[in-house]
Amino acid sequence: MPELTKKLHVYKSSAGSGKTTALTIEYLKLALISDYAFKHILALTFTNKAAQEMKDRILEYLKKLQILDPAQIIAAPMDKEIPFFIYDLIQGIHKYKRKLEKEGEESVLKLIKKDAKSLFIRIIH
Repeated sequence: MPELTKKLHVYKSSAGSGKTTALTIEYLKLALISDYAFKHILALTFTNKAAQEMKDRILEYLKKLQILDPAQIIAAPMDKEIPFFIYDLIQGIHKYKRKLEKEGEESVLKLIKKDAKSLFIRIIH
């Protein structure tokens, strides 16, 4: 898994600055690379509360990805509520960038939806 050989990332900032969101998106970028990539990721927090919040956020984002309607997202006006992290996933994961370039938006959104469902099932079981 060549994309999983990234270096250690440390996020330090004050409360309420978006660390959990940033960590969740980074986790998803790594976990969605392949079916079992999530087993090779270690995320550390300083409190049990923060760990639970991150876990809840990961599951929340995966649920949002599972209910995507690619056709509606593509046709949506710019002000429509679209999960903001979709663009981070597409840019941060090589297989999604490649799929977007070769087959277009709808195809990559369907793949993200499928991968999110698969990861969600693996995480909760």
